[in-house]
Amino acid sequence: MREKVDAIDYKYFIEPNLAPVKLTKEYLQEIKDSVPMLKLDRLHKYMDEYHLSEYDATVLSKNKAIADYFEEIINYGSDINLTVNFVTTSVLSSLKKLEITLDEFFITPKMLSGVIDYVHQGKISLDHGKKILYQALDQKKDPLVIIKESHLEQINDEETLMTYIEEALTENPEQVRQYVEEGKDYVINFFIGKVMQKSNRQANPNKTLELIKKVLTERKEK
Repeated sequence: MREKVDAIDYKYFIEPNLAPVKLTKEYLQEIKDSVPMLKLDRLHKYMDEYHLSEYDATVLSKNKAIADYFEEIINYGSDINLTVNFVTTSVLSSLKKLEITLDEFFITPKMLSGVIDYVHQGKISLDHGKKILYQALDQKKDPLVIIKESHLEQINDEETLMTYIEEALTENPEQVRQYVEEGKDYVINFFIGKVMQKSNRQANPNKTLELIKKVLTERKEK
């Protein structure tokens, strides 16, 4: 297609009306700095700096809007692994289900960051956090407001948990006897269920399990 370049009557001419342009190093660097991070660069960043799996890094870096959303949450100081969990599951599945783009997504990075922080601090469970997120989407309401209005913060205070545990043990002496005299370990799960009922499912399950084991073991050793 370019054979005419060698033709005798075909030549390149410098445009006489255009002044020469000198590009400084500073200008070139400014252009480079203005170019957004590309997909491959983000992929390596997520794997090298955030220590994400190749799969998670690929999912997050595939779409610029998702990557920007994820990084904005991280910039608020939220836990990286929990952020990955929420974005790659709850956020992406909601976008697909609602058939909307991230621009139309009600939950802002700051809102989601707040929910993630509650989960990370042990104030609510991961399961509760995701349910609250879906509820916020449905009601178009700030998830942090829902948490406060619904009193969903996890109870971690040992004294409060012990009150529920002692009540459960007193009300169910037969189950206590089964553990103390017969060594039936499944009784522990029974009491965890009772404590969760009494606390409106706000008791920290791991802390509750630890305290119930401690109390029942002490009674067994007496």
